[in-house]
Amino acid sequence: MLAGCVEDGDTAPPDDNTDSRAEETGDQDGTTDENNETDPGPGADENVTVEIEPLGAAGSLSWGESGAVYLYTAAAESDPDTGAARQFIDETDFDTQRVLRVELLGPNTCYDHIEFTGVTVEDGRVTGAATAVDTSAPTEMCGDAVTSPAALLRVDALVDVAEFELTDGWGESTTVRAER
Repeated sequence: MLAGCVEDGDTAPPDDNTDSRAEETGDQDGTTDENNETDPGPGADENVTVEIEPLGAAGSLSWGESGAVYLYTAAAESDPDTGAARQFIDETDFDTQRVLRVELLGPNTCYDHIEFTGVTVEDGRVTGAATAVDTSAPTEMCGDAVTSPAALLRVDALVDVAEFELTDGWGESTTVRAER
């Protein structure tokens, strides 16, 4: 497993060889549809399929971290925390596919979903954007606790690099890169 994560304002070196810090990139186009599949937007590889498994507020980020991206190149690297996540991993053919785990933070318990946009694959790299989403109704009360929504994203391509612009529940954006 390879990971990229960011902490707000922290530029300390990673604590192991699999962690990458933020760097700036541009915006992406495309949206997640009701079937958890992503329309890659213009200029994308039309032969690549992307599937998403929402994990709800199952992330493991701590206060001060903005987000993280983990690139799984084998099932043994993953540590699914739900039955649906385990099934998603088990259905992945790691000879032809890769799985990303994306985690963000939100300011309250209603931030329990991640929306993906502009997911594209080109030259062994998957890029896109992920945003923490408040799924509450306008009159719904939300618990006062920092929450870490998470999702798995399967790409029908052998990628060695994942680079995503992550936007947390406070609207702060940063770009995270994970490499194989």
